[in-house]
Amino acid sequence: MSAPGHLAILAGLVAVLLFAGLGEVALTDRDEGANAGAAREMLEQRSWITPTLIYAPRFAKPAFVYWLMAAGYATLGASEVPARLPSAVATALLVGLTYTFARWALDRATAFRAALILLLAIEPVTLARMALTDAVLVLWTTAAGFAFFRACHGAAPTGRWYIAMYVALALGLLTKGPVGLVVPVAGIALYLALAGGFRRVFDEGRLGWGLVIMLLIAGPWYAAMFGEHGGAYLARARGETLGRVFRTVTGPGGTALFYVPVVLVGFFPWSAFLPAALVGALRGARARARGERAGAVAVFATAWTLAVLVFFSLVQSRLPHYVAPLFPAAALLVAGAWPARVPTLARALVAALGTLIGAALLAAWTLGPLVAQLLAPAYPAAPAATLPGSVAVVGVLALAIGATAALRDGRRTFVALAVLTGAMLALGFHVALPAFNADFVAPPGQLVQRHLPDVRPCDDLVVFGPYRPSLVFYARRPVIFVDAPDRARLAEIAARPRRLFLLTPRAMLDRLPPSLAALPPLDAGGGYLILASPPTSGPCTSTGR
Repeated sequence: MSAPGHLAILAGLVAVLLFAGLGEVALTDRDEGANAGAAREMLEQRSWITPTLIYAPRFAKPAFVYWLMAAGYATLGASEVPARLPSAVATALLVGLTYTFARWALDRATAFRAALILLLAIEPVTLARMALTDAVLVLWTTAAGFAFFRACHGAAPTGRWYIAMYVALALGLLTKGPVGLVVPVAGIALYLALAGGFRRVFDEGRLGWGLVIMLLIAGPWYAAMFGEHGGAYLARARGETLGRVFRTVTGPGGTALFYVPVVLVGFFPWSAFLPAALVGALRGARARARGERAGAVAVFATAWTLAVLVFFSLVQSRLPHYVAPLFPAAALLVAGAWPARVPTLARALVAALGTLIGAALLAAWTLGPLVAQLLAPAYPAAPAATLPGSVAVVGVLALAIGATAALRDGRRTFVALAVLTGAMLALGFHVALPAFNADFVAPPGQLVQRHLPDVRPCDDLVVFGPYRPSLVFYARRPVIFVDAPDRARLAEIAARPRRLFLLTPRAMLDRLPPSLAALPPLDAGGGYLILASPPTSGPCTSTGR
């Protein structure tokens, strides 16, 4: 197939899988809601240095992605689409970057295969459709790695590629802090340990100039934050970085093997081919790296994949999306090592993963009411809510992917996997997920939005139950969150001489103080109720913040 044909297919898949229907699903919690809300407050207050959430400083992440979201809000209005647009655009650019790099380093067919693999994997597409920082971070870390490789293995002059690497590193620092620097450095360091050449890279890379470039790009924002908040910012930033290394700050924690199933499922179905590709590239790695460019690419992609996997496995705070920077390298590695005849191990893994994922989805649909109960602590739904039938269809497609293990020819296997995976992702994101959203995710935000005209600046809007920062985004005003153990605070708020609007899951109604549980319901949706005290008399003089 010609290059225009490749690009047409990739562009069509990008449009369907990354951009179409970005606003079909309400913002999820916690990170999506918090990020989108912080960017909205940044635009509202015209405060471009310090991100805030509920109008209090939010030091969790640097400001770059908030700037992108705020620019989208200013153009398109504050909604889910511009909140998620930076992730979708970043992933589209990442696919193009992977194709361009692989075409330079390998050949056109392998480049098309690598871009398709990246675009047809579960986790990269999922992150592309969420208001998170990770998709943008992966764009910068991958750009830094590819620029480094071109500097090492491309024709002179190499200085421009080192400059591109330093620019990408600086943008990574502005996107997610030190991890934007640590990930590329770890990948590059492991590659040089396998391939050799530390001294040459150190001499050619001009590290001093690189530090100057990074300071010029990322330094002003960090300096402004320190100047505005001083030691408070440094202490919080240290807790958000070093704290995550040595203790579980967020996420489920788990063992060092936490990311093995994450990669197997997140990179499905291509993860079935990853073990053999890693082992093959590590055999005689130094000789491969010093031979033809294809061998060096395989060793580089292997080093990058393993460095990211090992680093985040050692960090005590673990979340599935932390290892996202390894997926472009893994796609490049698998594409370059794609077999003419599919080996037994890969066929067995495809069958096992497809069967497990498909069976799990079919079981979840069959046991819909039970699954709804299990989801209730995070996403309360109406008593009759169950999983949509499209979940079962997605499960059937996963089983069909597993059935491709019967194929032995590498080319036929790739085509079958690409078609079935594309159908599974399209159905999952455009049919199953919106249907799930209607019952489980969207109702509380819809309730808040419906009754915003009734909430005056001096009234209290209280959310009782699970912490859902997305409601701050939908409310466009301060929200008071009260968890179940803190009922005394709820009684204190209720005693204020203001009107009270209270959003609570139906199942938690009996945990409210009797005086609040007796308030008349204003509206209901999904598993939520919104209660309201009688209107107060007199002018509205308090901001409620």
